[in-house]
Amino acid sequence: GGYATLEAGNFGLARFEGALNVPITDTVAVRAAGTFLEHSGWLNDGYDDADDTAMRMTVLAKPNSDLSIRLEGDYSNRSGQGDNVYIGRLTTAANSPLTSMNAWSPLNTLPTDQRVNYTDWSGQGELNYDLHCATLTYLPDYRVSTQNLSNSRFLDFFLTTLATTSNTHIKTDTQELRLTSDSAKPLQWVAGLYYYNLDEPASAT
Repeated sequence: GGYATLEAGNFGLARFEGALNVPITDTVAVRAAGTFLEHSGWLNDGYDDADDTAMRMTVLAKPNSDLSIRLEGDYSNRSGQGDNVYIGRLTTAANSPLTSMNAWSPLNTLPTDQRVNYTDWSGQGELNYDLHCATLTYLPDYRVSTQNLSNSRFLDFFLTTLATTSNTHIKTDTQELRLTSDSAKPLQWVAGLYYYNLDEPASAT
């Protein structure tokens, strides 16, 4: 089984979301899910737009009553101009009360030109094996995140434009091995090993 939804609207809004479950055999099943969102910027300068995609696939296998294996991979991407910051100057004129939108006059909108590209993908799994005296669990997880941002900001105090770029590439690797006692026993215990590694190089100009 599965489902799918579609949506369209102003500002070029297009949204899709769906999932599909497929039994391959009596012991193996696959689920695929995805979502897509696109719209132009809510702001007049094009900011607060969206160009987002996300997908996930899961495979579940239960070869016998003692063993279960789940493998999962997902991907997501967000690009466009991204979010913006509005900075205003408070006007205290008599005809501009604080309750009026006219109480704020533009001081600067930052940044004046920006592009973002954020990409994430991961692969993880879970293995459970019933030893009848305890349960053995293995949980691997690997994630990669890439963030690229470029913008130019007009500094009205200095009447100049400052261009900046930043790039971040993050890798995370975790491995967990766990042995858990039988929950029906009066004495409960857990033993395990855990590994964590983070690699986070970054550059900015």
